[in-house]
Amino acid sequence: MTPTLAQVLSTLAHEIRTPLAVSRGYLKLLQDGGLPSAADQRSALERTQEALGVISTLCQDMGKVGAVAGIQAPRALEGRLTVSELRDALTATMGEDAPEWRGRISPGRLVATNGTDDIVRAVATLGTMAFKDASGARRVAQARMHDASLVLVIGGEAATDSLPPDPEAEGAAGVPVVRGGFGLSLMWAAFVLDQHRVRTWHHADGRGAVGFLFPLVNA
Repeated sequence: MTPTLAQVLSTLAHEIRTPLAVSRGYLKLLQDGGLPSAADQRSALERTQEALGVISTLCQDMGKVGAVAGIQAPRALEGRLTVSELRDALTATMGEDAPEWRGRISPGRLVATNGTDDIVRAVATLGTMAFKDASGARRVAQARMHDASLVLVIGGEAATDSLPPDPEAEGAAGVPVVRGGFGLSLMWAAFVLDQHRVRTWHHADGRGAVGFLFPLVNA
């Protein structure tokens, strides 16, 4: 699901409201002398800095979303990643969240990119969301190769096993990227994946796994 501008702006307003209120509240307490001890004042300043950091990150993310959403014509995908490079880059990017890989791949097959690591970071972003939804479950990534596509399913073990096989299958639904608690990262990922012609889906009846359908190219 690629978000609309209205959804982006609405999410930004929602996400910025809490840290803004926190920072203003603590500064008002300091201004009015409501925090007499040095420890309380230090704690208030630390929490204010944290809240302002969240706002700063949201502003940066808005710039990233604006950059990818502002592309009117499809950008030429002149970069190339082998499937094995995509797998290794995802493992490195996800770090401690890296899943256990399952399934066979044709390592030399190619995925088209825009020449940056955006596609890797976008997949990692949605994969991390799936892991949070499948809290406590074993993290897995299942790969299936077809003649012209790669199917990758990332999430909790049970959720990946039950995910419909493709975005057109019964029980499949578009991944909701307008969600609280994720800032604008999911929206940015949706724009990037759309521009890479990567389709995504999850189970209409639950969360915990996301499927990715990558078109493969010959050269």
